[in-house]
Amino acid sequence: MAVFSSSSKKKPPVVAECKTPVYVIRQLGSRHIVLGGGGGAAKTGVTNQIETHLLTFDPRVPSVANSSSALKSKVVETINTETFATMNMDVVSTGRPEAGRHLIAAGHDQYCDVYETNGYKAEGAGDDNSGLLSFQFRSVARLTTDEKTQGAYQKCVRFDKSTHGKRLITGGTDGHIRVWDTEKVVTNRNPELVHKPIVDIAAYNCEVDTLDVSHDGRIILSVSYNGTLVLWDSQTGKQLQEVPVPESIAAANKIRTVRFIHAPGQRYVLAVSYNSKLRTSKAMTCYLAIWTYNRERSALGMFMLKEALKGEAISSMCVSDCGNFIGVGTMGGSVAVFDTSDLNPVLYTKQTHGIFVTGVEFLDRVADDISLPIRDGAPPRPIPGPGAGARALLLSLSADQTVQAHHVPFAQPPSTSSFLLRLNFLLLFIYYFIWSLSGL
Repeated sequence: MAVFSSSSKKKPPVVAECKTPVYVIRQLGSRHIVLGGGGGAAKTGVTNQIETHLLTFDPRVPSVANSSSALKSKVVETINTETFATMNMDVVSTGRPEAGRHLIAAGHDQYCDVYETNGYKAEGAGDDNSGLLSFQFRSVARLTTDEKTQGAYQKCVRFDKSTHGKRLITGGTDGHIRVWDTEKVVTNRNPELVHKPIVDIAAYNCEVDTLDVSHDGRIILSVSYNGTLVLWDSQTGKQLQEVPVPESIAAANKIRTVRFIHAPGQRYVLAVSYNSKLRTSKAMTCYLAIWTYNRERSALGMFMLKEALKGEAISSMCVSDCGNFIGVGTMGGSVAVFDTSDLNPVLYTKQTHGIFVTGVEFLDRVADDISLPIRDGAPPRPIPGPGAGARALLLSLSADQTVQAHHVPFAQPPSTSSFLLRLNFLLLFIYYFIWSLSGL
């Protein structure tokens, strides 16, 4: 198996530098990102908050369209999370994108706090007094998502985006996966009401490490702390299938994380990452695999398995909305992007962060939340998003408190000079061939 071992030479640009530790990053619409973190309950003076950053472009950088170095961000809003550090989070749009209405679910110890954005507002930018686009935030509810007697903790959270945020899935240290009716949570905001999950799956005897939801909302994927990957029916909680570790790597590797890849038809496509069980060995290798599942036939199969990175362990992973790319961050601070069609790397920046990567997130290539007036019956025109200047634009978040931008450039067409040079060689060969024939 071929392994990509080289790295890009140019240091990726820093989009944001945070004053507090940050652990999770999510895109909020096409023009904002939210960062969650903090110092927790300890009285260290470190603020616990969720920051909203507006993505902008530096006008001093001449080539905005072709360079991620032009991308910058400014903090436009913060949510004080009191004594809780935000360790996991998800975001979903609840209506028309241009209306600016979203739900944010944030994991705070054994709780999941739900917030909503109720449209846009303009914030002052400081010295120039120009308005910066932000959101109107409001707290909705607090759910108790983990019921372990001691050390209760929510480990992961995902919205069912097929319902526009009407369902929320959480996993915690008590080994349960819970499905919540967030539509009722938003409708009935009585603070004395104790909300209960509509589905409660006793999935594992250990903690739920990560989970994801299929694009149609029918299947939940979960990975336990000991690396057991299971597919569940999101409506009934029934176990559908357990995904094994491939035999060729099972002795030395275990499952780290998993994400659904959006695919047409009846198939469900899974991207799975595997880390070495032993972290002390210099020969440790992480793998990526593509699995397919047909629910109607109960058929599960591995489509592809490849070595991803040598000497690395994957710490975080995401999949682009288009389904074409997998982004990963590593414990060593490296960032890589892989093509889902063949799992070949298209970008690798070795140890670009000073410490492990806590989150990765692709940016949109189209700004769905910007609406332009339509004239003369013309069809709606797509507006380029922040990732439009590249095949893919990935943001990485690290414990070094920085956010970096990594862009996968478009393939460059051959230059005119190289074309003319090849043409001259071709003409010279033809001339020599004709001259040789005439001499016979």
